[in-house]
Amino acid sequence: MLWMGRLGRAAVLGIASCAGFGKSTSLDLVLPFVFSGSPIDLAGLGLDSLPPALGRLTQLTELNLGRNRLTGLPGWIGGLTSLTRLNLTGNRLTSLPDQLGDLTALSELSLRGNQLAALPDAVGNLGRLADLDATGNQLTDLPGRIGDLAALTSLDLTGNQLTGLPAGIGDLRKLVSLSLTRNHLSVLPEEIGRLVQLIHLHLAWNRLTALPESIGHLKALTRLDLSRNHLRSLPARVGELVALTRLDLDGNQLTELPEGIGGLPLLNRLDVTGNQLTELPASVGRLRSLGYLVLADNQLTRLPDELTGLTGLIDLDLSGNQVTALPDHIGELSALTYLNATGNRLTSLPDAVGDLSALSYLNVSANELVDLPDRIGELHALALDTAPPPGRGN
Repeated sequence: MLWMGRLGRAAVLGIASCAGFGKSTSLDLVLPFVFSGSPIDLAGLGLDSLPPALGRLTQLTELNLGRNRLTGLPGWIGGLTSLTRLNLTGNRLTSLPDQLGDLTALSELSLRGNQLAALPDAVGNLGRLADLDATGNQLTDLPGRIGDLAALTSLDLTGNQLTGLPAGIGDLRKLVSLSLTRNHLSVLPEEIGRLVQLIHLHLAWNRLTALPESIGHLKALTRLDLSRNHLRSLPARVGELVALTRLDLDGNQLTELPEGIGGLPLLNRLDVTGNQLTELPASVGRLRSLGYLVLADNQLTRLPDELTGLTGLIDLDLSGNQVTALPDHIGELSALTYLNATGNRLTSLPDAVGDLSALSYLNVSANELVDLPDRIGELHALALDTAPPPGRGN
């Protein structure tokens, strides 16, 4: 069954997977009649090889081969030199031909969900490539020529087996987004600091024990996800990431935060859940844009008085620590709506809790409280939880 649709102004050929059209031989009968400049969608047809007639469509600009059964690509794929978009998502590719490097007009290449163990060095010829997605493959390293992708703005390598990055990664000067989540990285090269246009850097679920000092050069970075690594400390220069709005550090082995962390004027969310912090630096009180502070499951015994300077703080989670008292001036957190202090060692709450006029949720279960301040009754929007969670006593 053939249907002609529209994608913007371009005609699109869609071939439904009904009888006779799931085989490349059947497609050979159809493709010669297709205007070779039209985008072609052959996704989900169960193809295990490509029809040779496709190789004659030299004016083809967009080709969708996603969700088929391809284990390889023919060398003639390199003749489709007008291609700007190529989607190979969800196939069974184990390797790519060197001729892929002849597709020099390519701006988007999706290799997501295949079985690739390596990318060919010829990928470095793709000088116009802006978006490369190789999520969910079996890559153990990157080609040395990765740095030749001068136009690359987005690189997604999530869910591979990378153990390191080549120094050439620092040559991707236009890179805005770099995703390396769920790999086997234990170290980052100093050259990562040359990615001065980087806005998003995702490094969760790796094996990093430290960060290079050059991380401080990433002045455009707004999101840094370092959760679920093995970090024991952070470099002081993390405080130079002046555009950072979100910092995820949960599930590491941090025993302290650098004093310089207070130099992040735009930071809105800081998550350090599940570390080994015993105290917070006083400079945390300078994070005047902070709206969400997650301190759960550490070893904190107290909160610095300077914390009450966070007048924009909306959400404070300090559950699962060893805090014995809340700051006397906690009432200065005038924007606070959520306060979770369950599982600490609180014996009392300060009267200033009654000044938290925006507070709608307070959990102080599993502490050592004997009573609550009278002023807590002034919090008309409050839902109070003082009962221990299931499985825990008072």
